[in-house]
Amino acid sequence: MQETLISTTKIPVCLTVAGSDSGGGAGIQADLKTFSFFGTFGASVITAVTAQNPLRVGAIHPIPKHVVVDQFNVVTEALSVRAIKTGLLSTPETITAVAGAVQNLPKRLPLVIDPVMTASSGSRLATPECLDALTRYLIPTSTLVTPNTIEAELLLQKNITQYETPAMAAQELAATLGVSVLLKGGHLNMDEAAVDFLACEGNLYELKSPVAPTTQTHGTGCLLSAAILANLALGESLLSAVTIAKAYVYASLLTSLSIGSDIFAIGIPASIDRSVVKVSTL
Repeated sequence: MQETLISTTKIPVCLTVAGSDSGGGAGIQADLKTFSFFGTFGASVITAVTAQNPLRVGAIHPIPKHVVVDQFNVVTEALSVRAIKTGLLSTPETITAVAGAVQNLPKRLPLVIDPVMTASSGSRLATPECLDALTRYLIPTSTLVTPNTIEAELLLQKNITQYETPAMAAQELAATLGVSVLLKGGHLNMDEAAVDFLACEGNLYELKSPVAPTTQTHGTGCLLSAAILANLALGESLLSAVTIAKAYVYASLLTSLSIGSDIFAIGIPASIDRSVVKVSTL
């Protein structure tokens, strides 16, 4: 009879508080596979069940806030959670409930907020009331916020084009929110490189990676924020975590999978090359 070996080595636990993507490419599903890739253990709090695929969001069904809090409390009372990220929080009640649960933890943990307000397909996922609750209650407790340009414009209440450079928008948003900000530049139509801007601790960085030869973007924001969280849980600095996460997203895009008629999903890379991301101090 073969002996069952049980590892006694503790690994970092990452908790995602987000929506479930029925199409499998984003949300909870994308977060958990990312946590696993980096050798961390993924736990989840489901905030909404979505009816969606890579092309569109058909419906969003929020989970009652008391069920969200029950999930959060039961997970954190037993698991040694090292870091937390949030994704789709589709009602103000959900946001305030999550903020309260985070603040009730015995110690402050790294918290990465992906302010999911729009889907890659262009669908609007959150209301102005959600935006107000997010900035008032949850963002002040966070380590990093990772908006795309559309979400950054909603948070700033200005168009990115009003700034001399997108980097200046990232810097102002970080100052306004009082937390570190990673402004994702994927919506800026940059042909030669995929450029993001990190404003943290008074510093401003530009991170460039090659543009992957694919039009598939569904779930990239989830992968990026989950990868940042996993690396923070592993002890990386914020800049290092963002750099590694960006390399992971690029490698994932290179492994896109055909899952339907002209429909592709982001794959899981065998490895990543951190050197593809060039970091400059601005």
